Amino acid sequence: MDSVQTFMQYAWSGINFLLIITLLVFVHELGHYLAAKATGMHVDAFAVMVGGIRKTNLEAGLRKSLVSSKVVGALYGLALLGSALAAIQNLPTVYAVGLGLVAFVFPVWIASRIGKLYRMHIIRWLKPLVVAYAVAWAILWVATRGIGFSRPADFLLMSFYASVIGLLSLYYAPLSNRLEEGKMGYGSIADEGEPIEVRFRPLASFTSKAGTEFSLLVLPLGGFARMRGMEPHADGSEIHVEGGFYSKRPIARLLVLFAGPLFSILLGCLLFFISFAAYGEWKAVDKPTLARLSSDGAAAKAGLKEGDKVLKIAGKVPQTFYDIVLAIRDSKGKPISISYQRGAKTGTVTVTPVLEAAPSPVLGPGMELSGEAKRQYKLGASPPVENLPVPVATAATRAAMAPILYATELGGLLRTPERAAESLSGPAAIAKETHSASQAGSQSLLILAAVLSTSLGFMNLRPIPPLDGGQMVVAVIEMFRRGRRLSMETQATLTTVGMGLVMMLMILVFSQDAGRLLGGK
Repeated sequence: MDSVQTFMQYAWSGINFLLIITLLVFVHELGHYLAAKATGMHVDAFAVMVGGIRKTNLEAGLRKSLVSSKVVGALYGLALLGSALAAIQNLPTVYAVGLGLVAFVFPVWIASRIGKLYRMHIIRWLKPLVVAYAVAWAILWVATRGIGFSRPADFLLMSFYASVIGLLSLYYAPLSNRLEEGKMGYGSIADEGEPIEVRFRPLASFTSKAGTEFSLLVLPLGGFARMRGMEPHADGSEIHVEGGFYSKRPIARLLVLFAGPLFSILLGCLLFFISFAAYGEWKAVDKPTLARLSSDGAAAKAGLKEGDKVLKIAGKVPQTFYDIVLAIRDSKGKPISISYQRGAKTGTVTVTPVLEAAPSPVLGPGMELSGEAKRQYKLGASPPVENLPVPVATAATRAAMAPILYATELGGLLRTPERAAESLSGPAAIAKETHSASQAGSQSLLILAAVLSTSLGFMNLRPIPPLDGGQMVVAVIEMFRRGRRLSMETQATLTTVGMGLVMMLMILVFSQDAGRLLGGK
């Protein structure tokens, strides 16, 4: 029964993860859509999530029929479900066998099936899988300093993630060969030199009177509002497309690009407001009692437990939790004595504070942030907290200040590269936080969604093509050029450099995720 409950908890966390990501992307793209309509641009498509379902029947021209995709999908799902249940039941052998099937056996089988449908040579349909495996193994090596290769479960888990990415890349390969520019969801394959149109369609869609297709796609990895005429041409003809993105003045394009991040930040403020107004605010109580303890922290290693009241630390009687912070910070890593009370019992332990690996915010009197960040000696314990009601006006003020505080924190991170790298989080870390928030309750989910939405807004404001911020920089440059477009060579260079930086950031994020997930650095 416990394993079923655990499985249901993870399933519920997965649903919350999908709902949060879908909401965040919807609001972000809604900002782009509304601004485009306000500036007279024609929006060809508005989609939540990405990737459609292939609707074109490609089996008609095959010499030999393939095993039904429903049968393949059912067997793959059973192997994946069995592996998940084995992990919950702590059956390592069954878990490893299941992972091996979904990481290597089924992916190769599925890839060969897709390759036959797309009339591909074996090298072409194997390539996406091989590249995905190679990248995943490189990330595994970096994230765990090579230790992950000696742990079969870690190696198989990373290989499974890689196989999913490789299969998705192969499945949507026809979209890289569009027969007609601007035609959404259509691609092509070549059969003995003759092109065959391949159509991918959303889960659900409808077309408005204005000609915009609104659709719900398959993969919770993004979304888009596609304006007409967004593809630059060598001859500059994109500026003549009626209702097109580049036919409008640079200031209009700037507003459309800015609207997405703005809506994300505003959504974050709204969710913070709902959280504060409906649930109150958790605040640290400045008294000498230990609350949450890190399992690998100095306090836990010394034998202290949650709820212990500190009677003496380094020979002094603390009146507040800040007194404990000061004593630990001033210890310079030398062992200190802590006397504590646990219920009716008292005791004394010797604790050796640990110097943290990266700078963190320095707390001042009253447990308020001082605005400074540096490496500090830590006890590995948090102060107790209590939930205090917040008046509506105060909730609105706090919510409005949230983006400013986020920007300030982001500026501090940029000045400390080590701490910035430690703070990076990708899909795996977000999924893990969603699971913790799901168990903690509705308020934690609201706060997580608010933080993620604010992060999405600021991330897209970074001046790196193809992010919104990078395209905004181009629009500003063209404003100073009195509307004259940048040359194709300049645009291509900016895009190449931007894509390189984004790829480097993605590799760093995935390495951090893998390290956290697999117990590496």
